[in-house]
Amino acid sequence: MLLGLDLGTTNVKAVVTDLAGCQLSEGACAVRLFQLGSGGVEQDIEEIWNATLTAMREAVGAVDAPGIKAVGVSSQGGAMQMLDAQGRPSGRVIGWLDQRGGAFDHALSAELGEAWFAQRLGRGRSGLAIGQLLRLRQHNPGVVAAPNRIGFVGDVIVSRLCGRAAHDGTSCSLTMLYNPARRDYDPDLLARLEVSSTQLPDLLSARETAGGLLPAVAQEIGLRPGIPVSAAIHDQYTAALAAGAVRSGTVMVGTGTAWVLLAISDRLTAPATTNAFVC
Repeated sequence: MLLGLDLGTTNVKAVVTDLAGCQLSEGACAVRLFQLGSGGVEQDIEEIWNATLTAMREAVGAVDAPGIKAVGVSSQGGAMQMLDAQGRPSGRVIGWLDQRGGAFDHALSAELGEAWFAQRLGRGRSGLAIGQLLRLRQHNPGVVAAPNRIGFVGDVIVSRLCGRAAHDGTSCSLTMLYNPARRDYDPDLLARLEVSSTQLPDLLSARETAGGLLPAVAQEIGLRPGIPVSAAIHDQYTAALAAGAVRSGTVMVGTGTAWVLLAISDRLTAPATTNAFVC
């Protein structure tokens, strides 16, 4: 059996399946969005973590738990959690719905132009973590400075499960810090943001294991310690895998807090529109 997690924007969900993908059990727990002034939208990483444990316990409690062989993690994209040098949260999660970085994104997009962003980041304009990091650097520069770290909901939860903050290219793309041609963080952008790649989560292939389930977490949930935990993968791409949308030319509609039209290609392409993502 396999245990899958979905760290959604408004709910954390867990599901246990057999190796053929047939669902055996499920669990869920809601998480809140905090609406602030000036377009701010935040979440509490401790609430997300507790919801994760609750959903996992509910799903695991309905099956023969020792038979679960691995944990896969999908996550909302671009929801940023600032961390101190020891990986402890500094403030709340800055949600992907948060609009407070918009003015900074607009200014940088006007300065560098659509071609600059499309060539490096697979999207024609600045957004998400870029504007938020520029905003924080102006208003609270200490929180962005090394050795403090920059996390996102998926990799923070993965780190609590297995001890390593890690996500894959699809999750990284939704931060707007990823260069899909390089399959790595974009060095030109990081230099502009005065951010080091060492401050960011490890970037792994979706085929790699982030680590083994920590004993304390395993005991709390009722699983075997050491079973493999995946890196965080963006939820729309895990949905594509589950739906069988994996061949070039396939198009999938994914629905949730955001509705996404996802098209599969066998080669790197330019973004279809200014706001489209190439992951």
